[in-house]
Amino acid sequence: MKWIELFENFWNELPEKCVYRIDSQKIYDFNQDLRTYWGNRDWTISGDYFRGATSNRRGLFASDTLKECSPYSSGNPRSTRFIYLEGPGYIPTIWFEKGDRKKIHKHRSWLTSFSAKNFVKLPSGEMFSQNPGKPIEQRLIKNPFPFIQSTGWRIKFTHSLDEKLQTIQRFLVNNPEYKLGYEGLDTRN
Repeated sequence: MKWIELFENFWNELPEKCVYRIDSQKIYDFNQDLRTYWGNRDWTISGDYFRGATSNRRGLFASDTLKECSPYSSGNPRSTRFIYLEGPGYIPTIWFEKGDRKKIHKHRSWLTSFSAKNFVKLPSGEMFSQNPGKPIEQRLIKNPFPFIQSTGWRIKFTHSLDEKLQTIQRFLVNNPEYKLGYEGLDTRN
């Protein structure tokens, strides 16, 4: 067997590359329910309409890693807020409000995987498709905490996410190699 045939056989046996997303309910036809999202000029910022948005697209967002999408199993950004921090030599950590613990524990969501071939990577790092196709698999997540932990996050709780965000932002002034992310926090003030 020639080396090219060996490579082709190996390549054909690799699992299909997937992207993932979390939804609050099982969705049977993603092409029917595509939302309109807004973005800035280069799509490094996107979401619902915001001041500074210059264009829009109908489609579906996803993530190319389970780790990036797993925090969304806690609820959507309108109902659950979180902060995360990653960096060299630091266990990736996600913080939730202590008051949200029971609500998050009871939250049920669906993990959906799609073939990555229908998605493009935006400058924000998110995956986006205007034609996502049929899901490869959908799986019910009954308790978000074990799922989030299984993807590499350490979970912590705080009395105030706003105070925690300020503390982390002060830390980042001298530690720019760390990555801060958050959802559901209004930081425009």
